[in-house]
Order: sequence, then C-alpha cells, then structure tokens
Amino acid sequence: MVKKIDTRRSVLKSTGKVVAVSSLAATAGCLGGDEPGPSTESESTSSSKDDRSSVDESQSSSSSNIIGVVDVVGPAKNVSAESALTATGTGYSLEIIISNGSGGPVEISGDVNWRDRDSNLIEKTSIGTSTAEIDEEKSLKINIRDSENTIYSYFGMLIAVPA
Repeated sequence: MVKKIDTRRSVLKSTGKVVAVSSLAATAGCLGGDEPGPSTESESTSSSKDDRSSVDESQSSSSSNIIGVVDVVGPAKNVSAESALTATGTGYSLEIIISNGSGGPVEISGDVNWRDRDSNLIEKTSIGTSTAEIDEEKSLKINIRDSENTIYSYFGMLIAVPA
C-alpha cells in the first residue's frame, strides 16, 4: 500500500498535473460515499453565483491525483480562485491564485482542510489575511508535510471581503 501511494506522489511530481474542482458536491461521492474513487471522466466548466466567485473545474481520473476543492465566498463579487497542487519531497505544495475583478481591493483569508481516503481530517492549515488589489492576481502558497502518504483530498474555503 505504501509503495502505491509513493508512486502517486512520484507521478504527480513528475507530471505536474493539477486537480481542482469548484464545489464540495464534486467530491462527495469520492469522500465516503458509495463510489470507490474519482470518476474516470474529465471535465472543465465554470460556475458563478451572486455571492460566490467563479472557479474553474477540472478533474482527472488517475489514481495518482489528489482531489481538490477551493471555493471563494463572501460579500466581494467577481473574485475567483484557481489551485495548483505539486508534490514535494516531504508532502505537497498548494498554490492558490486569487483573481480580483471586483473593482476594489479585497481581503482574503480562510482555511484548507486536508483529508485521508476515509474523509478523516488530517490537518487544517490557515491562510493568513492577504489583500488583493484591483485586477490583481494574488498567489498564496501552502506547504503540508505528508510523511505517511495519507492525503487524499483537500478543501479550501476562502472568504473575500472588500478591504
């Protein structure tokens, strides 16, 4: 089992694949539901709601990928997020890129929950408050150690408020 998971990290590290989806519903079947794992279909769409940002979705079927979700909520409109996960020697590095199209500066803060295959919380990492100026793309980086190779998914909830 450990060898298979080590392979997962090696494949992710060598290919640089990115897995990001925009709603928790997209992973619900994989996180403790009746489904055995991610679907074998790939898709790319966008969603937008009045109080939520637009977030690009892409999901890949390979067992070498970690399922990820980053969502932006709050009163600031037209703020979006994309995430890129890369493997490191000791775990993973998650880069979240915030795009501010709101017409004014916004403050972003939030948390990322890292879970195992059984949806058990492994670790919660906080994202300190950061300001994104008008029409700016702000990059936030989070590093997490995964020495036991147990991370299967992550869910980031960011809050965007006018600065």
